[in-house]
Amino acid sequence: MINLKALLRCVDSTGAQVVECITVLGKKSVHHAKVGDKIVCVVKQVKPSTSNSTNLVKKGEVCHGVILRTKYGTPPRKNGMTVKFSDNAVALINKNTGEPLGQKYDQNSNLIAKEVEKYFPKMAAVSDKKI
Repeated sequence: MINLKALLRCVDSTGAQVVECITVLGKKSVHHAKVGDKIVCVVKQVKPSTSNSTNLVKKGEVCHGVILRTKYGTPPRKNGMTVKFSDNAVALINKNTGEPLGQKYDQNSNLIAKEVEKYFPKMAAVSDKKI
């Protein structure tokens, strides 16, 4: 579960490295997010931009994102299995359309949970490993 003020690793190609969760979208009384939930986040750290690559987001910018992995684990599936990951990860999306902002994921971090595929099929199509 991702609580408010939690720091998450951004794994897409937008240029953000670390984001902070400031609110969970779509839930009225619950203040924590699970895999596949939309959140509003603030970019805390960005990759240094070089001459051939530019960042799509800037430090301090407010963005929407989707939780891809959590250390806490996924909700129990129909077969009773839960999956836990080694880090908390998010991918940034467009505020209006819900399309992913990044075109690809980092090389070593393209694992996502199957729960994301149900609500965000385009995001799951970018990743080749779904657990």
